[in-house]
Amino acid sequence: MSFHEFPRGLFLASIGVMGLLTVSAPASAGAVSDFYKSKRVTFVISAGTGGGYSTYSRTFIRYMAPYFPGKPTVRPTHMQGAGGIVAANYLFNRAKRDGTVMAMIHRGAVSTVPLYGAKGIKYDPTQFSWIGSIDTSSSFCVAWHNAPVNSLEDMRKTTFIGGGLGPGANTDIFSHLLNNKFGTKIQLVTGYGSGDAINLAMERGEVQGRCSWSLGAIRATRARWLKEKKIKFLFLMGLKPNKDLPDVPTIMDYVTTERQKQIIELLLAANLMGRPILMPPGIPADRLKALRKAFAQTTKDKAFVKHMKTIGLGVTPLSGMEIQALLRRIYATPKDVVEAAGVATKRSPKTKVTVKKIAIDKVTSKLTKIKRGGRRLFFKVKSDTHKVKVSGSRTKVAIGGKKTKRKNLKVGMECTIIYKGDGAEAKSVTCK
Repeated sequence: MSFHEFPRGLFLASIGVMGLLTVSAPASAGAVSDFYKSKRVTFVISAGTGGGYSTYSRTFIRYMAPYFPGKPTVRPTHMQGAGGIVAANYLFNRAKRDGTVMAMIHRGAVSTVPLYGAKGIKYDPTQFSWIGSIDTSSSFCVAWHNAPVNSLEDMRKTTFIGGGLGPGANTDIFSHLLNNKFGTKIQLVTGYGSGDAINLAMERGEVQGRCSWSLGAIRATRARWLKEKKIKFLFLMGLKPNKDLPDVPTIMDYVTTERQKQIIELLLAANLMGRPILMPPGIPADRLKALRKAFAQTTKDKAFVKHMKTIGLGVTPLSGMEIQALLRRIYATPKDVVEAAGVATKRSPKTKVTVKKIAIDKVTSKLTKIKRGGRRLFFKVKSDTHKVKVSGSRTKVAIGGKKTKRKNLKVGMECTIIYKGDGAEAKSVTCK
C-alpha cells in the first residue's frame, strides 16, 4: 500500500501505537508550571499582519492562555521572508530550545519544500518539536472579478498575473507547478510581505489573483469580497472538493497521467497540517508534553471553536504526534517521485517572475486619529488617509528626541513616519 492510499483511520491508529512505543519519562506538571511562571514566551508568525496565519496565531494565543502551564506572557512577533523559510531557519538554528519560543510557519516551508532543494534551507522538518496543527487546509486559485480568466482552461490561453509571498510559500510553489505541469500562463509577482499585501495588490490591479488562499482565511480577512463577488474561484488545489464550494473543480480534475497524480498527491499531503504550531528541536520532554496537552485543550475549547466559526475559520486539529508521523511518511516517498515533484515546483523559463521591491516611505504629517492605545495611527498623505500599525517591540517611537511608548502619542502631533506603505507596520514614529 502506498503512502497516498494509506487510510486515515489506520494512519491515526498507527500513531497511537507509536505513541505507546515512544513514551518518555513521566512529566512533572509542577516543574513545568514553575519553569513557565513569570516567563515570556515568543510566538513567531512567518507571515505579516492581517492574513490567515496571523489571525489563527493571535486567536489561538488568546484562548490558549488558561491552559498554558505557569501562565507565562505570550507575545506574537512577525518574522516574514521567503514564504516561511526565514522563520524556520531562525527556529531551528537560533531560537532557545527551552520551550520559550513557539511558531506558526507556512506549512510548505516546514513540510515538503526542503525535499525539492530550495535555496537557503538550513533545517530538517522532521526534527522540529511539533505541537499540533489547528486546521487542515485546502487552497483555492482565485481571480479578481474582472480578470479575463474563469477556469484553468482559460489560464492556459490567457496570461494571469498572480501574487506570491516567496519561494517557500504555496503561492509560488503552486504557480510554478501549474505552469510546468498544466500549461498555464501565470506571471508571478512575488515578495509580498503577507497575504494581506497580495490582497491589496489585487484591489489596486497590480496582480489579478493568487493561487493559494484557503476559504477560512478569505472569510476571516475578506468576507466582504464574498458578499460583493469581488473574487472568482477558479479551482481548488486539493485532492477532494470543498464541501462548502462543491461545484468548484479540483486540480485532480485536470490530471491526465499517473506521474502527475503522484506529484500532486505528494505536494498536497502537507495540507493536513494546514496551520502548524511548532518549536525548535530538543525541547525538554516534559514541557513538550505539557504544551501538546494545552494545544489539545485549546482546540477542544467550546468558546475557541465558536469564535473561530464566527470569524469563518475552521478547527480540525492534528496532533504533534500525527504531524511527526505524516512527515516521516512524506520523507519516505520514493526518490524518483520527489525528484519529479522538485522539478515541477521549480522556477522554469515558463514562468516570468518579478520580485516585488516594497518601497520604504518617509512621511511627515500630523496624526489625525489614534486607535487601540497607539497601536494604529492615521495621518494624511496628500489628500489620502494612511494608517500604520505600531508594534510595542519593533517600532521605534520618540517624542521630542526621547524614546517613549506608543500610548503617549496624541492626535495633532506632527510626526515623521517611516513605513512600507498604507496599512504596513511602521519602522519608526518620530514626533515633535
